[in-house]
Amino acid sequence: MNLAQAISAGLATAGTRPLLGLLDASGRGRPLILTGEQIAAQATGWQQRFVEAGLEPGDRVLLAPRRSPELAAVHLGALAAGLTVVPLNPSLTENETSRLVARCRPALTLLGNELSPSVAGAKGDGEDLALIIFTSGTTGQPKGVKLGNANLLYDLEALMRLWQIGPDDRVLHMLPAHHFHGLVLALYGPLMSAAEICILPRFEPRAVLDAIAEQGITVTMGVPTMYRRLLEAADPDDDLSGLRLALCGSAPLPGDLWQAFDDRFGVGLVERYGLTECGIISSNLPDAPVAGSVGRALPGTTITIRHEDGYHRAGTPGAARSGEVCVAGPSVMAGYLDDTDTTAAMVHDGYMHSGDLGRFDEKGNLYIDGRLKDLIIVGGTNVVPGEVEAALSGVDGVAELAAVGRADDDLGEVVVAWVVAGPGTDPGHLEQRLRDRATRELASYKRPRAYHLTGELPRNVMGKLDRRALAEQS
Repeated sequence: MNLAQAISAGLATAGTRPLLGLLDASGRGRPLILTGEQIAAQATGWQQRFVEAGLEPGDRVLLAPRRSPELAAVHLGALAAGLTVVPLNPSLTENETSRLVARCRPALTLLGNELSPSVAGAKGDGEDLALIIFTSGTTGQPKGVKLGNANLLYDLEALMRLWQIGPDDRVLHMLPAHHFHGLVLALYGPLMSAAEICILPRFEPRAVLDAIAEQGITVTMGVPTMYRRLLEAADPDDDLSGLRLALCGSAPLPGDLWQAFDDRFGVGLVERYGLTECGIISSNLPDAPVAGSVGRALPGTTITIRHEDGYHRAGTPGAARSGEVCVAGPSVMAGYLDDTDTTAAMVHDGYMHSGDLGRFDEKGNLYIDGRLKDLIIVGGTNVVPGEVEAALSGVDGVAELAAVGRADDDLGEVVVAWVVAGPGTDPGHLEQRLRDRATRELASYKRPRAYHLTGELPRNVMGKLDRRALAEQS
């Protein structure tokens, strides 16, 4: 069974039951609804359109359909035709889109609902690929990640089983549909499981809170910034008690946010971890999330912590020390598009090297400490930004905080902190509280030399912190 067949089976299970709905911008109105049978019929129509346009299995199609109930049918039609889907960020400029077309050489593009021939004579490379997703590219050029049907099918089957997503669930879709999180996890996965999906046209905190309460939403998938904004927008009478599963990923989840969300709504955010290059490789259990941890490895996936002396599995002494997270398993990508050198640098010794720093506790729970490239080297000693952030983020008056390195003539680098203050917080008193906490909790070389107040931290479309932008301002 491939991915298209698995999704089609989910549609058949749903039959005449509502499966996909488009909410209005307020989240309150009665959604425009499609049944499983209707989505399947639309997908067959799109499959025929792709075939009639001359596309053959393995050809690439660049997709940027409107955010509508037809989103699912377009993707399923392309996958059923054996095509490789290249999701396009609709916010890209014309020049950015042109550069992406030149790199992925699609045989066809779909902007809105209009099919257009793209690169003359473009053909696939014969690989059994379902998706080529371009990474967000906060540093350097985005890379095209090649994901096969087998990669995605394994990951989704494991996750839907672990999260127990099924026909009794209503999933709120509030993420961009051109990334792994919003496309694979929030669209493909629930369709496979015959869970109903309610699409919001865009993320608005008030609309999300109203939709969860009024549409009977049981599952959400979001990034930490979204959940923080829900907290900030919540009224005293907002009730999310019908929400059984609130999944969080794509960026680190601060411990204070996890606790605040649980305290306010009685919902423990379930953090999971992965990369575009390997899908989701670990997750907390829905009924027992561990604050600060991204959970345990999925069945069939091997996660190790790499140090200079080798690769260390959970339960061994080396795995308790922070090192590079490396993974082997069925979800690891087929490679990068037209980039064998970078693929070889990323996947070797039998593992995919994530570039993330992490460690295991004695129970096998994985903790992510930051990016290897984000290490701040102070006088030859490594400082992990996540450790500094964990120590200072709980200070009263801190809404968000990020630690980055700043060049220093004497020490090479020193730590500086960028801080978003909460409403009504006095900046001078806040800085003193931060310095007092740093003195108590951090060795002298780890303490920020400067604290910069800012209105917000720079992030990409998926909510990931842009440390490079902060470092350049420091």
